[in-house]
Amino acid sequence: NNLSQTNTITIDLGGFTYTLSDENNLVGSPGTVTLFMQLRKDADVTLKNGTLTSTKAKMLVQNYSDLKLEDITLDGTKSDVCLYTLSNNFGSVVITGDTHIIGDEDTVAFDVWYGMFDVYDEGVTVTFDQEFTGSVTGKVEYGAADRAADGWQEKAALIIDRNADNSANFDVEFAASSEEDIKDANIVISGGRFTCEIPEEFCADGYVPCTYEDGTYGVCKHSFTSYHSDRNSTF
Repeated sequence: NNLSQTNTITIDLGGFTYTLSDENNLVGSPGTVTLFMQLRKDADVTLKNGTLTSTKAKMLVQNYSDLKLEDITLDGTKSDVCLYTLSNNFGSVVITGDTHIIGDEDTVAFDVWYGMFDVYDEGVTVTFDQEFTGSVTGKVEYGAADRAADGWQEKAALIIDRNADNSANFDVEFAASSEEDIKDANIVISGGRFTCEIPEEFCADGYVPCTYEDGTYGVCKHSFTSYHSDRNSTF
């Protein structure tokens, strides 16, 4: 469960579900052995083709690695004590294919967290790429440790790209996990359908917030909305 910095590894679940139900198999740092999986700095990890869940973990996956999630489900709803399904503290995270990150309205689906210790000051980037067709359910947190210097947002990015049919679904709420205003977050959105309105500050260059015919929210190219006086016109 605890992958060290010497590992380059692909875990292909072969379509199966791996459920951790024995608390003696939880991992983590000393004093916080509460995790299903901890992926450490300088590791290169791919998780694919199946489902990871736990009935005991407080956090399903804690990531410091360069991580790729491909056609996988991370389900944090099976544990009554799970607070985070995926916590991203360092590295480059790419989420692609039919991947689903599942929390609930009271828990965090994933976060982008900067500056826990100086060894992580290079930062963290989470990207939903153009091949992502899955879903996210739960809160999305963005923030930094108190020790972070001014301008830390440049090193903590969340990028949500548009896929071909704009089919990715985000049943989410954006929230700050530190004292910074969430509107100052380095979040760049050019695609996806959301259950919450998208702040203009989160729109990629050339995009503006909009509402789709099915009542979901998203962003549209500015040229598509230039003929409407209301930037939230229905499409």
